[in-house]
This record gives sequence, structure tokens and C-alpha cells, in this order.
Amino acid sequence: MAKFRTKARAVDMLGRQQIADASTAISELFKNAHDAYADHVEVDFFRSDLLLVIRDDGIGMTLKEFESNWLVLGTDSKVALPQGTQPHRLLNKLERAIMGEKGIGRLAIAFLGPQVLVLTRSARDDERDTLVMCHVHWGLFAQPSLNLDDIEIPIRCIPAGNLPSSQDIVELLKENAANIELLQKKFPQCNLQSILSDVSDFQVDPQNFEQAVEGLSLADHKSGTHFYIAPANETILADIRSEQDGRTKEFSKCLLGFCNSTFAADAPPPVETAFRFWPTDSQFEDLISPGEFFTKDDLALSDQFVSGEIDEYGQFRGMVRVYDKEYPDHIISWKDGGGKPTACGPFRVEFGYLQGKQRETMADPDDWARLNQKLEKIGGLYVYRDHIRILPYGNSDIDWLDIELRRNKGMGYYFFSYRRIYGAVGLTKQSNAALREKAGREGFQKDKAYRQFKNVLENLFLQLAADFFRKEAPLGGYFQERKDELDRLERARRKREQQTTTKRNKL
Repeated sequence: MAKFRTKARAVDMLGRQQIADASTAISELFKNAHDAYADHVEVDFFRSDLLLVIRDDGIGMTLKEFESNWLVLGTDSKVALPQGTQPHRLLNKLERAIMGEKGIGRLAIAFLGPQVLVLTRSARDDERDTLVMCHVHWGLFAQPSLNLDDIEIPIRCIPAGNLPSSQDIVELLKENAANIELLQKKFPQCNLQSILSDVSDFQVDPQNFEQAVEGLSLADHKSGTHFYIAPANETILADIRSEQDGRTKEFSKCLLGFCNSTFAADAPPPVETAFRFWPTDSQFEDLISPGEFFTKDDLALSDQFVSGEIDEYGQFRGMVRVYDKEYPDHIISWKDGGGKPTACGPFRVEFGYLQGKQRETMADPDDWARLNQKLEKIGGLYVYRDHIRILPYGNSDIDWLDIELRRNKGMGYYFFSYRRIYGAVGLTKQSNAALREKAGREGFQKDKAYRQFKNVLENLFLQLAADFFRKEAPLGGYFQERKDELDRLERARRKREQQTTTKRNKL
């Protein structure tokens, strides 16, 4: 009788090799913090020594939970906890829908850097005295000769509600180095010398860090989980430099709007996120501050606005605003459903649309220019499930509804441009359980539920154009009149400015 065996490389393949980029990996850790009922999750990245620190103030883990959950692949710890030990009950918070159930999101850390020091303390009253600490070098999991059970992870417990000292860290690293040396003797075909060299060079002191950097702490019996990653993947620094040069927003666009607080959202976000980039050891810049993403004020500036519900039969009912005229109870049917409930389930959609030409917009020139700059970098239709963003939907280069493809066939007929849209689709785990994320967490599986979900939304945009924005549209008269009026007013304003400038120059 034969059995499946697991090579250590499985961890590398399920983690580092499944992650598209650093921002996706950080987003996975944000989801883990959300599932741990954290109120805040903070990232600090130091340019000087490529140190990346990720901290949350969630429920944390006991030693038993760390060994049986965090160090176990595919754990069901988030799926089937006894009722009395549910995190929201321990922390007296509203229950949250769990974002990660595969138990592999933590492996994304391997993409962020080769070594990580993990610190965690449980919020349970009988465990607040003990901090659990471990050190992992992910390079061990890239060795083809090693089995998963050959690798031992050193763990230490720090008592009395304290942080580990520098001596505690040194002793932990020595223990890990001793384990690696034993592996080298047992598997001489592996070259582990570079890993040993990395471990000896790892220099992190959480006590000094928390004294120097304000933010979340594990001192004084506080709970949460912190990751110290060093040296961090150099692509993070390269991506940030590209953003600062104004060329792209490739890095932060996956982290912006992690929690929905703008589109069809009345409650505050369940967890607040921050990414502080430290170009020097004394100054930082928050790359994902609230103002960097779309706000409700931005939504109010939209020239066209749509907000409503799509029911279980794919029918839209809601409000459509064309410039300053509202159509409060507009209905759009989905004929492809044949009168049968959809597999994807009901959901909500809300988005604004800004005209591409300044002379056709109601927004004043400064507001239009500011919002237009945002749209060029992060415009699109986002997808949220229980207020948490699903990647990659919303990225300006992911036109997942083929809006630009149709617009290129006929701008006047299809009207909408993907990068002029800023809005979101709101799903829930309860109502939209059939929409399942891929193993690599890059979008939904393209099954029947997803095809119907996509088709319903495509039908919405097609019918909105047919109802309001084509020349022959039954409700299109006001759009054409208002657009022509705005165009006329803008041309008159520019002519006055030109005449004033000419008189000033003559004077």
C-alpha cells in the first residue's frame, strides 16, 4: 500500500510561486489580519536596511494554536471553531465573514523576503502572559531533496507579557542554525551554506523597533501578530520608486481600498490599513492613506451615477442620475436568465462616471483635474465581498467586463469607458457563496456562477447606454441637452479668459 508524501517544495509552490507580486502578498496578510478580528494592520518598510514589518492588533495565537494552525497547511481552524472560542465572542465584536479558508495565505510572506521573525500573543485572558516567537528561512522550502517533515521550526515563549530581548533573538537564531547544520549533514546533496549565512546576518530587535516607531505593540500583554521580514524583496523598493516618479501606481493600487468605505457602504471599515514607506529612518510617507483612494466626496462629483440592487433573477432596480437629473426607480431586466434564479445570487452595484472632456463635466476644473488623475491610475469597477476587496478586479489594467473592447467598436453606441468608472460591486459570502476564488486568489473561478455574474453586469452597462446615452435613447434627451449646454458654457468661459489675457498683455 502506497501513501502520498509531501516535499518541502510544496510550501514554496503554494506560497511564493502562487503570488503575482509583493502588493498581492501584503493584501493576503491584510486578509489574515481581518480574519483575526484586528482593528488595524500596519506595514512599515525601511529603505535603509530593507526591513519590512507587518503588525496587527488581532486576536493573536497561543503556542498550541501556532503549532497546530499557523504551521499546518490547509488548516480548518477558520472554518470549524467551537462556538465558545469564536474570536468575535472573545473580543466582543461583530462577527466577520472569513476571507481565507485554505490556510495558505500566510505562505505569501515567502514572496516578501527570505526570512521572517514571527511574534504573536493571544487575546485570551489565560494566555496574555506568553508571547510566542519563531524564525523561518523560506529558502529551506525550495530545496528539492527535503521532505516537509525534515524541517524543524524553532519556537520560543517569552513570559511576563514582555517583548523578546536581543539575546532571546540570538538564541533563537542559534537554534535554527543548529537545525540547518543537521540538515546539511543528513542531506549532503543540498547546499545550505547560503541559508546559514543569511541566518547569521539576520539582525532584528523588536524592543528597539517599538521604541523608535509608533504604532501597534505587543508589549504590556497586548495581543496581535507581528512579522519582521528581512531583507525584504527589492522589487518593493523598485515599485515604490516608480510610483514616486509618477510613472505608475502598480504597487499601491492593489492595497488601496482594501476595505470598502465609499461605495454603497454606510458602516465604517472593519479594519484600517496603513503602509508607511521610510526613505530615511526619521520620515515616512503613507502610500495608502484614505485620501489616496476614492471618497464619497469624489462620488458626489460624478457626472453620471448609478446605485441599485440586482436581484436573484439578474434584474437591476435602482437610481440613475444623469448629470443633475435623477431617475429614482429605473429597472433593467436580464433576458438571458430565462426567469430562473442565477447561480451567482443577488448583489449590489454602485458607481460614478466622470466625463472624459472637461467641457462636458459639471465638476469645476480643479476637481475634474484631481479626480481625472485618480481615474487614470486607479479607475475601474471594484469587487468587494463583505467589505473586503477581491483582487484583481478594479485594477485599471483589468477590464474584466470588456467595457473598453466594446467602446472601441463604437464610442457613441456603447458610451462607457472603463477608466472613467469608479465604483464597486458588493457581494456577501452568504448570498454569493457560489462565486469562489481561485487557489492563487487572483479572481473568481470561471464557472457558471461567474459567467452569469459577468453577463448580468455587462447587460447592465449595455442597457444603461441604450436607455440614457445614445442619440436614439428613449431617456437620452436630457443627457444630450445638458452636455451641449456645458460644452457651450465652457467654450464661452475659455473665450472670456482669452480676451482677458489679451487685454492684460496689451496693458
